[in-house]
Amino acid sequence: MMVALLELSPEVLEAGGFCCFDLAAGSACAESCERGGGELAGGDCAVPRSDKSAIPTARIAGLSDIISILAKSGTVSTFAGCLSTRSTDNNLYTAAMPVAEVEIKFRASDLEALAEKLRETGFRLETPRTHEMNTLYDFPDNELRRSGQLLRIRNYGGSWTVTHKAKGKTGRHKSRVETETPVSDGEKLHAIFFALGLRPIFRYEKFRSEWSEGAGHVVVDETPIGNFAEIEGPPRWIDATAKKLGVGRRDYITQNYAALFFAWKERGGSRAEEMTFAAVSERGRGRPRHTTTLPPPP
Repeated sequence: MMVALLELSPEVLEAGGFCCFDLAAGSACAESCERGGGELAGGDCAVPRSDKSAIPTARIAGLSDIISILAKSGTVSTFAGCLSTRSTDNNLYTAAMPVAEVEIKFRASDLEALAEKLRETGFRLETPRTHEMNTLYDFPDNELRRSGQLLRIRNYGGSWTVTHKAKGKTGRHKSRVETETPVSDGEKLHAIFFALGLRPIFRYEKFRSEWSEGAGHVVVDETPIGNFAEIEGPPRWIDATAKKLGVGRRDYITQNYAALFFAWKERGGSRAEEMTFAAVSERGRGRPRHTTTLPPPP
């Protein structure tokens, strides 16, 4: 079972005996692992303790509490990528809880060459090229954007998911806590969001293929503003995989697609208001087009 915790003090982390995936110098995770006699292995730190009795009683009982905390801007300013793969006898933590997402993007000019390199390095194609439509939501005062959060409904090949991303940390890699779950009816969820005062603020579209080799994933995205790939996994694995694919650290991109789109728009003078194939013409000067309704499944 995968478990993620909010960033707590090193003492709390030690008491709980949790793992650390992000061993950035001076981080709470690194301090916890060092103090707790953890064992470093490939960037992960496994603290050899199993006694959960020392975890404070003011703990998170479930996903609803997590979402409540994340929705309060400023209540929690940072998150630690502290993960545990050990099972537990109680129901305090469930697989539905958030996990830390660590990734980088890079531009993929030659998709065939990239696919060949992926095969040569041991990756297998998990999901072939599939259409994807994403809609981001926020309140009228842009509360989520101002606090660095993201709320998204995605339709991927006819399957719906809802995702919340907390404010992240950006260094060489981008890291943020993500909560994602499948939903059976994205249209109804859209209606619920509307009833709660949320509104669609941006749509972006792409065709995505997914590759894996066990330790992490590489996804290849064909978008209206060019082709990109994402490498997602443990930080050291990301760097090693990028090197195998011929991607230097200077090529790393940590911006999300909304930021990439608006930077592209500023450079080219496009009038498109969303990153969809219909809105963006071949020359990047599509007619202004923005919709406030959730797109139907492709």
